[in-house]
Amino acid sequence: MLNLLYLRGRSCVVEAFPSGFVWRMYEQLLMGSANLGTVGINVCGEMYPSTHTTPDAITIQQVLAAAAERDAAAAVMEVSSHALALGRTDEVDFDVAIFTNLTRDHMDFHETEEDYLNAKLKLFHGLDDPQRQRAIINVDDPHAQAFMDAAAPVPVIRFSMRAADAGSKHADVYPKRDAPKQLFEEELEL
Repeated sequence: MLNLLYLRGRSCVVEAFPSGFVWRMYEQLLMGSANLGTVGINVCGEMYPSTHTTPDAITIQQVLAAAAERDAAAAVMEVSSHALALGRTDEVDFDVAIFTNLTRDHMDFHETEEDYLNAKLKLFHGLDDPQRQRAIINVDDPHAQAFMDAAAPVPVIRFSMRAADAGSKHADVYPKRDAPKQLFEEELEL
């Protein structure tokens, strides 16, 4: 069985980091996986070029089939708001959807901020199997509640990049209180 994870960040550099991180985690555990995203397509260690963050629907199905044929444990996919609006992932049944943040990207494609938000929410509205599917949502983002509402039928794991105050309950997962928050040798200001 091939597990499908969706990740969405705010810019090409940031988007590539979480999906690459999850993909490498599977690889380090010696579990084959596929990664579709900004930096290309990787199926069990074989790289293929990609012209879009999220390829067309046929290419997605071909990559997922190739990953399943190679007994991959998971496929990790960056899914752009363009892809969601254009229906490229309509026939993909995701197991996990992860929301990191929403910014004013892609306003050249979406007519309004509401259209942009609704495009991103489309995937979370598709989560409907509480036995198999999960949503992971960054509660630091002001739009988090909309994503939690959209994913309501399935368990939601809430995370925050802010250290928990004593007794804080707004998230399920926090960074370790005194742990440095670094990304590519740059300290993050949180």
